[in-house]
Amino acid sequence: MRRWILFALLLAACGVKAPPTPPDLIVPEAPGDLRAIVREGRLYLSWGLPKKNVDGSKPADIVEFEILRGEGSCPRCPISLSPWREIEVPKGKGAFLWEDTHLETGMTYRYRVRGVNHWGFAGPPSNEVRVTWIAPPPPPRGVFAKGDDRRVYLHWEGIKGAWGYHVYRREEGEDYPLKPVGRVKGKEEFADRGVLNGKRYFYVVRTLARSGETLIEGGSSEEVTVIPEDLTPPSPPVGLVAFVKEGTVELDWFPSEEEDVLGYYVYRKGCEELRFERLNSFPLKETAYSDRLLSKGCYVYAVGAVDNSPRRNEGPLSRWVKVEIR
Repeated sequence: MRRWILFALLLAACGVKAPPTPPDLIVPEAPGDLRAIVREGRLYLSWGLPKKNVDGSKPADIVEFEILRGEGSCPRCPISLSPWREIEVPKGKGAFLWEDTHLETGMTYRYRVRGVNHWGFAGPPSNEVRVTWIAPPPPPRGVFAKGDDRRVYLHWEGIKGAWGYHVYRREEGEDYPLKPVGRVKGKEEFADRGVLNGKRYFYVVRTLARSGETLIEGGSSEEVTVIPEDLTPPSPPVGLVAFVKEGTVELDWFPSEEEDVLGYYVYRKGCEELRFERLNSFPLKETAYSDRLLSKGCYVYAVGAVDNSPRRNEGPLSRWVKVEIR
């Protein structure tokens, strides 16, 4: 035993190290969450970049991805997979998208993806996805968009046999994203509440058909554009009171609790008159007003709130108050 210990010490003293790990063992772990996505009648594979190797070391030693593909005319029959394409891994990229342009209607396709290290050895494959390719459905017609306060309402003509619809939104100067802003099933309408007033938005709608677990998306409808606007006026002010002091009518009311109120307009009319006259040209920030230089008589006052939208929506008048100047 002592001889073995002495021999081990001599090896250590001579700088002899443990044998290196074979390069085929330091391979990237399986890519994550392989998915098949069909947009505008085009099939894409999407997956994530492995963060470590199968032995737990970081970062993952990966220089390219290898796409494994198989095809057959029988959806339920076994299909063997073989290397189909290689994709280089650029630095700084964490998610990948690859389009398969070699598709035939009625054929079933299976896919897996695996990473390859700088020695040329491949790691374990990703999960498998299977797609039976069908003809993409036609786009909807008659798409109509209506803007409202921080929302847009869309509706369109339905396509017979459609599984559902995808709604896409873009802003001026942008392209439509890969991910829809909404998915609709069982109806031909959608309310987009993720918009801002005063901005121009563009929309298209695409029909969905289902093939197994994959939604096949068709081409885009005609594009529609809309600018959401605040069309809802503020509520009437409350708590209006009036009193006379030396021939001047002093008005006071409670401030509005609505955040978009810009100010207030004050109205007056004679007790026997039918129509109110607006007394201030610009909305008041304050919740008080003095009406001076009035002749003797009976007067009625009311106050209305106006919002800060470009339309300057004015709400209904408050409860009236009556005063008499003697």
